[in-house]
Amino acid sequence: PSNLRHGPSEARAAPAAPSPPPPIVPEGNLFLDRMAGARITWVTREEYREIDAVYMRLARELGNHGARCYFIPEGGSNALGALGYVRAAEEIALESESFTHVVHAVGSGGTSAGLVLGRRLHGLRAKLLGVAVCDDAGYFYEKIGRIASEATHKFGLPEIGRIEDEIEILDGHIGPGYALSTKEIRETIVEAARTEGLVLDPVYTGKAFHGLVQEIRAGRFSPSDRVLFLHTGGIFGLLAARADFAGEL
Repeated sequence: PSNLRHGPSEARAAPAAPSPPPPIVPEGNLFLDRMAGARITWVTREEYREIDAVYMRLARELGNHGARCYFIPEGGSNALGALGYVRAAEEIALESESFTHVVHAVGSGGTSAGLVLGRRLHGLRAKLLGVAVCDDAGYFYEKIGRIASEATHKFGLPEIGRIEDEIEILDGHIGPGYALSTKEIRETIVEAARTEGLVLDPVYTGKAFHGLVQEIRAGRFSPSDRVLFLHTGGIFGLLAARADFAGEL
Protein backbone atom coordinates (compact mmCIF):
# COMPACT_ATOMS: atom_id res chain seq x y z
CA PRO A 1 0.00 0.00 0.00
CA SER A 2 1.10 3.50 -0.72
CA ASN A 3 2.14 5.66 2.20
CA LEU A 4 1.29 8.84 0.22
CA ARG A 5 -1.48 10.73 1.91
CA HIS A 6 -3.87 12.95 0.09
CA GLY A 7 -5.45 15.72 2.08
CA PRO A 8 -7.20 18.99 1.43
CA SER A 9 -4.83 21.70 0.28
CA GLU A 10 -4.83 25.07 1.99
CA ALA A 11 -4.14 28.23 0.07
CA ARG A 12 -2.37 30.91 2.02
CA ALA A 13 -2.14 34.46 0.69
CA ALA A 14 1.36 35.83 1.07
CA PRO A 15 1.62 39.55 1.73
CA ALA A 16 2.14 41.35 -1.59
CA ALA A 17 5.45 43.13 -1.98
CA PRO A 18 5.11 46.79 -2.93
CA SER A 19 5.49 47.39 -6.64
CA PRO A 20 8.77 49.07 -7.54
CA PRO A 21 8.40 52.62 -8.80
CA PRO A 22 8.42 52.91 -12.59
CA PRO A 23 11.86 53.68 -13.96
CA ILE A 24 12.60 57.30 -14.80
CA VAL A 25 12.81 57.62 -18.56
CA PRO A 26 15.53 60.15 -19.40
CA GLU A 27 14.60 62.85 -21.88
CA GLY A 28 16.36 65.62 -23.73
CA ASN A 29 19.93 66.31 -22.75
CA LEU A 30 19.80 63.73 -19.96
CA PHE A 31 18.92 61.09 -22.55
CA LEU A 32 21.86 62.14 -24.73
CA ASP A 33 24.19 62.12 -21.71
CA ARG A 34 23.08 58.61 -20.77
CA MET A 35 23.42 57.40 -24.34
CA ALA A 36 26.97 58.76 -24.53
CA GLY A 37 27.89 57.05 -21.27
CA ALA A 38 28.58 60.29 -19.42
CA ARG A 39 29.15 60.26 -15.69
CA ILE A 40 26.31 62.31 -14.23
CA THR A 41 26.52 64.07 -10.87
CA TRP A 42 23.28 65.16 -9.24
CA VAL A 43 23.21 68.21 -6.98
CA THR A 44 20.70 69.56 -4.50
CA ARG A 45 19.07 72.98 -4.79
CA GLU A 46 21.39 74.21 -2.06
CA GLU A 47 24.47 72.94 -3.91
CA TYR A 48 23.23 74.47 -7.14
CA ARG A 49 23.38 77.94 -5.59
CA GLU A 50 27.15 77.42 -5.37
CA ILE A 51 27.46 75.43 -8.58
CA ASP A 52 30.85 76.87 -9.54
CA ALA A 53 32.31 75.41 -6.35
CA VAL A 54 30.80 72.03 -7.27
CA TYR A 55 32.37 72.25 -10.73
CA MET A 56 35.78 73.01 -9.28
CA ARG A 57 35.52 70.18 -6.75
CA LEU A 58 34.65 67.67 -9.46
CA ALA A 59 37.47 68.97 -11.64
CA ARG A 60 39.94 68.45 -8.79
CA GLU A 61 38.66 64.93 -8.14
CA LEU A 62 38.95 63.98 -11.80
CA GLY A 63 42.34 65.65 -12.06
CA ASN A 64 43.60 63.60 -9.13
CA HIS A 65 42.81 60.51 -11.19
CA GLY A 66 44.74 61.76 -14.20
CA ALA A 67 41.87 63.29 -16.18
CA ARG A 68 42.21 66.53 -18.12
CA CYS A 69 39.14 68.67 -17.51
CA TYR A 70 37.65 71.30 -19.79
CA PHE A 71 35.03 73.42 -18.05
CA ILE A 72 31.97 74.44 -20.08
CA PRO A 73 29.62 76.77 -18.18
CA GLU A 74 25.86 76.61 -18.41
CA GLY A 75 24.69 77.48 -21.89
CA GLY A 76 28.30 77.71 -23.04
CA SER A 77 28.07 81.29 -21.79
CA ASN A 78 31.63 82.52 -21.51
CA ALA A 79 34.04 84.58 -23.60
CA LEU A 80 34.66 81.77 -26.09
CA GLY A 81 31.01 80.80 -26.34
CA ALA A 82 30.00 84.41 -27.05
CA LEU A 83 31.97 84.34 -30.31
CA GLY A 84 29.21 82.29 -31.92
CA TYR A 85 26.80 85.20 -31.76
CA VAL A 86 29.48 87.70 -32.67
CA ARG A 87 29.48 85.83 -35.98
CA ALA A 88 25.68 85.70 -35.99
CA ALA A 89 25.57 89.50 -35.71
CA GLU A 90 27.87 89.68 -38.74
CA GLU A 91 25.53 87.41 -40.70
CA ILE A 92 22.51 89.51 -39.73
CA ALA A 93 24.29 92.72 -40.74
CA LEU A 94 25.24 91.23 -44.12
CA GLU A 95 21.79 89.76 -44.71
CA SER A 96 19.84 92.96 -44.27
CA GLU A 97 20.44 96.46 -42.98
CA SER A 98 16.73 97.13 -42.60
CA PHE A 99 16.11 95.25 -39.35
CA THR A 100 15.19 97.66 -36.58
CA HIS A 101 15.12 95.15 -33.72
CA VAL A 102 16.65 91.76 -32.93
CA VAL A 103 14.73 89.82 -30.27
CA HIS A 104 16.04 86.71 -28.50
CA ALA A 105 15.68 84.64 -25.33
CA VAL A 106 18.05 85.33 -22.43
CA GLY A 107 18.79 82.40 -20.14
CA SER A 108 22.50 82.42 -19.35
CA GLY A 109 23.71 85.59 -21.12
CA GLY A 110 26.09 84.22 -23.75
CA THR A 111 23.88 84.88 -26.76
CA SER A 112 23.26 88.45 -25.62
CA ALA A 113 26.95 89.12 -24.94
CA GLY A 114 27.89 87.88 -28.40
CA LEU A 115 25.22 90.01 -30.06
CA VAL A 116 26.32 93.09 -28.14
CA LEU A 117 29.93 92.63 -29.24
CA GLY A 118 28.99 91.66 -32.79
CA ARG A 119 26.68 94.63 -33.13
CA ARG A 120 29.55 96.98 -32.30
CA LEU A 121 32.12 95.07 -34.39
CA HIS A 122 30.01 94.69 -37.54
CA GLY A 123 27.97 97.90 -37.43
CA LEU A 124 24.61 96.25 -36.85
CA ARG A 125 22.14 99.07 -36.38
CA ALA A 126 19.21 97.06 -35.04
CA LYS A 127 18.28 97.49 -31.39
CA LEU A 128 18.82 94.39 -29.25
CA LEU A 129 15.93 93.16 -27.10
CA GLY A 130 16.52 90.22 -24.78
CA VAL A 131 13.51 88.49 -23.23
CA ALA A 132 14.54 87.03 -19.86
CA VAL A 133 13.30 83.51 -19.12
CA CYS A 134 14.56 83.62 -15.51
CA ASP A 135 16.05 86.15 -13.08
CA ASP A 136 15.67 89.90 -13.55
CA ALA A 137 17.11 92.58 -15.79
CA GLY A 138 19.71 93.71 -13.24
CA TYR A 139 21.13 90.20 -12.95
CA PHE A 140 21.45 89.85 -16.70
CA TYR A 141 22.95 93.30 -17.29
CA GLU A 142 25.73 92.36 -14.87
CA LYS A 143 26.28 88.91 -16.35
CA ILE A 144 26.14 89.99 -20.00
CA GLY A 145 28.51 92.86 -19.28
CA ARG A 146 30.94 90.52 -17.55
CA ILE A 147 30.97 87.98 -20.40
CA ALA A 148 31.33 90.74 -23.00
CA SER A 149 34.21 92.31 -21.07
CA GLU A 150 36.01 88.96 -20.81
CA ALA A 151 35.63 88.39 -24.55
CA THR A 152 36.80 91.92 -25.34
CA HIS A 153 40.04 91.46 -23.44
CA LYS A 154 40.63 87.86 -24.47
CA PHE A 155 40.06 88.30 -28.20
CA GLY A 156 40.80 91.99 -28.78
CA LEU A 157 37.21 92.96 -29.62
CA PRO A 158 35.95 96.56 -29.57
CA GLU A 159 35.21 98.07 -26.17
CA ILE A 160 31.55 98.61 -25.36
CA GLY A 161 29.94 101.26 -23.21
CA ARG A 162 27.28 100.85 -20.52
CA ILE A 163 25.66 97.50 -21.14
CA GLU A 164 22.23 99.08 -20.58
CA ASP A 165 22.90 101.27 -23.62
CA GLU A 166 23.77 98.27 -25.78
CA ILE A 167 20.82 95.97 -25.06
CA GLU A 168 17.43 96.15 -23.36
CA ILE A 169 16.42 93.24 -21.14
CA LEU A 170 12.68 92.62 -20.78
CA ASP A 171 11.99 90.73 -17.56
CA GLY A 172 8.19 90.90 -17.50
CA HIS A 173 7.55 87.70 -19.44
CA ILE A 174 9.11 85.05 -17.18
CA GLY A 175 5.78 83.62 -16.06
CA PRO A 176 5.72 81.43 -12.92
CA GLY A 177 9.49 80.84 -13.06
CA TYR A 178 12.27 79.13 -14.94
CA ALA A 179 11.00 76.24 -17.12
CA LEU A 180 7.44 76.93 -15.89
CA SER A 181 4.88 78.08 -18.43
CA THR A 182 1.36 79.48 -18.44
CA LYS A 183 -1.62 78.54 -20.57
CA GLU A 184 -1.07 81.73 -22.57
CA ILE A 185 2.56 80.85 -23.31
CA ARG A 186 1.57 77.36 -24.43
CA GLU A 187 -1.21 78.75 -26.63
CA THR A 188 1.32 81.02 -28.34
CA ILE A 189 3.64 78.05 -28.92
CA VAL A 190 0.81 76.01 -30.48
CA GLU A 191 -0.34 78.93 -32.62
CA ALA A 192 3.20 79.50 -33.92
CA ALA A 193 3.45 75.83 -34.89
CA ARG A 194 0.10 75.81 -36.68
CA THR A 195 0.38 79.12 -38.50
CA GLU A 196 4.11 79.48 -39.18
CA GLY A 197 5.60 76.01 -38.72
CA LEU A 198 7.78 77.29 -35.88
CA VAL A 199 8.74 74.75 -33.23
CA LEU A 200 9.23 76.64 -29.96
CA ASP A 201 9.77 75.38 -26.43
CA PRO A 202 8.22 76.52 -23.13
CA VAL A 203 11.59 77.10 -21.43
CA TYR A 204 13.40 79.48 -23.80
CA THR A 205 12.20 80.30 -27.31
CA GLY A 206 8.49 79.93 -26.58
CA LYS A 207 8.66 82.32 -23.66
CA ALA A 208 10.69 84.81 -25.67
CA PHE A 209 8.34 84.61 -28.64
CA HIS A 210 5.32 85.01 -26.38
CA GLY A 211 7.03 88.04 -24.87
CA LEU A 212 7.55 89.46 -28.35
CA VAL A 213 3.87 88.94 -29.19
CA GLN A 214 2.86 90.69 -25.96
CA GLU A 215 5.18 93.61 -26.71
CA ILE A 216 3.68 93.94 -30.21
CA ARG A 217 0.19 93.99 -28.75
CA ALA A 218 1.27 96.59 -26.20
CA GLY A 219 2.34 98.92 -29.03
CA ARG A 220 6.12 98.81 -28.57
CA PHE A 221 6.76 98.58 -32.32
CA SER A 222 5.54 100.78 -35.15
CA PRO A 223 4.15 99.38 -38.43
CA SER A 224 7.37 100.35 -40.19
CA ASP A 225 9.62 98.38 -37.82
CA ARG A 226 11.24 95.17 -39.06
CA VAL A 227 11.73 92.78 -36.18
CA LEU A 228 13.99 89.72 -36.36
CA PHE A 229 13.33 86.94 -33.85
CA LEU A 230 16.31 84.66 -33.24
CA HIS A 231 15.32 81.03 -32.81
CA THR A 232 17.98 79.60 -30.49
CA GLY A 233 16.72 76.01 -30.33
CA GLY A 234 15.03 74.10 -27.54
CA ILE A 235 13.06 71.24 -29.09
CA PHE A 236 14.18 68.95 -26.26
CA GLY A 237 12.48 71.29 -23.80
CA LEU A 238 9.27 71.05 -25.81
CA LEU A 239 9.25 67.26 -25.98
CA ALA A 240 9.99 66.96 -22.26
CA ALA A 241 6.98 69.20 -21.50
CA ARG A 242 4.53 67.57 -23.91
CA ALA A 243 2.19 66.49 -21.09
CA ASP A 244 1.68 70.15 -20.17
CA PHE A 245 0.09 70.79 -23.57
CA ALA A 246 -2.84 68.39 -23.11
CA GLY A 247 -5.28 71.28 -22.77
CA GLU A 248 -4.00 73.15 -25.82
CA LEU A 249 -4.01 70.33 -28.39
